[in-house]
Amino acid sequence: MGKLTECDDQGNWSLKGVKWKDLYVGMPITREVQEKLYGALWKLMEYEQIGLDPEQVEQILEEGRSRMYKNHEGYPAPTEGEAIRRASRIPDYIWEPIRLARQLLNLVKLDIVEITVRDRKTKQKYTWEE
Repeated sequence: MGKLTECDDQGNWSLKGVKWKDLYVGMPITREVQEKLYGALWKLMEYEQIGLDPEQVEQILEEGRSRMYKNHEGYPAPTEGEAIRRASRIPDYIWEPIRLARQLLNLVKLDIVEITVRDRKTKQKYTWEE
């Protein structure tokens, strides 16, 4: 689904595809606006079911940033890191959910030892082991 919000050139945010004037008091809620509001509320419900507050999510993101590939001297080396990442066998769209699951389980002191996923489209299996 992607991001549900958007920001204009002046820094004003809104629900993607819904103009603020469509949400003014007294305005009728159209089917399109209703569907967008329901979709946003559904995503909020899914987020809340994870059991993390925004500060914990920010902590997970910051930990991910601090694990950036570094050269042998300890300096960040994004170009080399990107080359190594691209050479790996697991594509980003499969790796991201695995990474997020590992980080979430890390919060409750659990580790994923091995995971196998199958791409529904290509039927190819990918296995990640610790």
